[in-house]
Amino acid sequence: MREQVELLMREEPNAVPAPAADAAGRQRIIAVASGKGGVGKSNITINLGITLTRFGHRVMLVDGDMGMANLDLLLGITPKFNLSHVLDAKKELADVLLTGPSGVKILPASSGGRGIENVDLQTKKDLFEAIRAQHEIADLVLVDTGNHPKVAEDAAAYWGQDVADAIKPQMQREDAVDIQLERLGRKCSDIDIVILTHMHLDHAGGMSLFPNATFYVQADELAAAMWPDPRFAAGHYEIKDFAQTRHFKMNKLSGDLDLLGDGRIKLIRTGGHSVGHQMVLLRLSEFGPTLLPGDACFMPEQLDLITPPGMPIPEPEKGLAMVKQIRQLVELDDLYVVYSHPTNKDWVKACSSYMC
Repeated sequence: MREQVELLMREEPNAVPAPAADAAGRQRIIAVASGKGGVGKSNITINLGITLTRFGHRVMLVDGDMGMANLDLLLGITPKFNLSHVLDAKKELADVLLTGPSGVKILPASSGGRGIENVDLQTKKDLFEAIRAQHEIADLVLVDTGNHPKVAEDAAAYWGQDVADAIKPQMQREDAVDIQLERLGRKCSDIDIVILTHMHLDHAGGMSLFPNATFYVQADELAAAMWPDPRFAAGHYEIKDFAQTRHFKMNKLSGDLDLLGDGRIKLIRTGGHSVGHQMVLLRLSEFGPTLLPGDACFMPEQLDLITPPGMPIPEPEKGLAMVKQIRQLVELDDLYVVYSHPTNKDWVKACSSYMC
């Protein structure tokens, strides 16, 4: 099987018709068919799809057998909705898609429903267009970009001596986001979407490394970064971080957003730590509910002590209220929290006078 997959990957671009294209390359549709049933089409399809996914491709498996669905059964998946719901216009394609092993996407069919031959031509065309459009769904989403790589080389030269002395960054070049992505076998150009919880220098410093990505940031946060309040300028926003991003694709938000429209990635506006701060709530099938609070909640001790997210901040009352809300979310939903500054012990001491 591996040899067959490698052969497919070495094919000339025109060997298989390409109905659509994106920045990462051509989209291909491969049909697995035979003259009779029971010869292993579903097994071949599943193994080919999983293998291609492991090679880094985005793959969707479409079960075209409307009378006797197989893919979900073989994968041990129990779909709540299936292809028939899409054909009957009861659900969108994104509502039906499931995630299988290694991240392969599954469009399950139904058993005992109407056959595809009984679907009118326009509905078939709409279905094929919806399938083709799936190549536009983001493959890789990055939340925040860390410090600019130049901070590792000379923080004082990049930030200024006063800011460097105050922050005292402990950063090596290999800690920068581009090198960390390389360790994962990825490049900055692979990233489709960058979510910025806010634009402070330790969260948006590397954004210029992602000129091909689409950014999601609260509109007032972007304005605060470009024209900062003097009280929160030095040590918070570094104009060099985003001076080269004027022509980047920016989605400027004014509140919460369900990023993919299916509840898997939700952007939740918090304010508090910065005027346009937001956090990210994930509900991915591979993991349990996960919260990336950015700087709305630095570390576990903050939830225990109920302290605001750093001082000085533009909206301390709102920041403190959000900490209490996060604590409730963690207790009610058993959230796993990925903290942005989990070892910043000095922060607890600095904020001790604000404990409630």
